[in-house]
Amino acid sequence: MKPLIKEKKAFIKILEAALAALVLLGFVYFITLPTYVKKTDLEDEVYRAVNAALDEVERNTTFRDAVFAADLNKVQDFVTSSLGRKQLAGNIAICNIKEVCQPTAQLPEKDIFVRERIVSRNTPTGTEFKKVVIFAWTAF
Repeated sequence: MKPLIKEKKAFIKILEAALAALVLLGFVYFITLPTYVKKTDLEDEVYRAVNAALDEVERNTTFRDAVFAADLNKVQDFVTSSLGRKQLAGNIAICNIKEVCQPTAQLPEKDIFVRERIVSRNTPTGTEFKKVVIFAWTAF
């Protein structure tokens, strides 16, 4: 009978150690959770602002024509003012849809949020496409 009792005690000790590990992991998870939620909220807010700017560039014929005329200044001014309302700074790039767009200026050493949108227009010769990319970061 004694070997059976020793096996039960060993099993109970293993179970206690596993539960202690789970409690410790749960504690660490809940301690780090608030910082993760704050970062996610910031990302969501930045991407909403960037997507709103891209939507306006896509819808507005003046900005859409500026994209196809490669008039970066007109589009950049709009994006800067649009993102500035949300305390964000940004840079744009315009390129062909099969290219990888590079920023036109040096980006800061911050978290950079990037979104891109393909803009099209109909011409007598067919449909043209360009890619507009916004690189955004916090201004503070």
